[in-house]
Amino acid sequence: VQNTAESNVQANATLLLKRYERQIRELKQELMMHDALANRSGVSYEELSPEECHLISQQCARFVDAAPGEEEEAALVKVESVRQVQEVFRQFKILVRNAESRAEEKLRSVFDLGSNGGRKASLGSSAAGLSGNLADGGAVGDVDAEYGFALGEAPRDAKPAS
Repeated sequence: VQNTAESNVQANATLLLKRYERQIRELKQELMMHDALANRSGVSYEELSPEECHLISQQCARFVDAAPGEEEEAALVKVESVRQVQEVFRQFKILVRNAESRAEEKLRSVFDLGSNGGRKASLGSSAAGLSGNLADGGAVGDVDAEYGFALGEAPRDAKPAS
């Protein structure tokens, strides 16, 4: 049987907290010194203010609205720290989600998911024409009053061609 002797060290939480705060402060000072030597003064490593977040949001919106290949496109979003990169990602995520919701609203305004065949009432004449074409044998599928247009059900043993 092999044993190793270790001392039991009890750590006081308040002492650890003070030590960690001092270590963080020293590391920030070292980072600021490194930035000064690398001619990158003015870089902040603190949390971004709401004004800075708003500015990044505006920069991201201008970037998205810029035409492809525009010379200024690359210079529209200025990034100097990891916190700014994270905020840029967050703002792009918000822009994408807003675009998705606008697209969904637009589709919902054109297509009503109600009981009139998947179309808005204003498009009913074209839907009626569609059902007339199906009845004449001009197209494949069935018009279902509840769901719109259906092609039917595939047999249970049907498999896609591979």
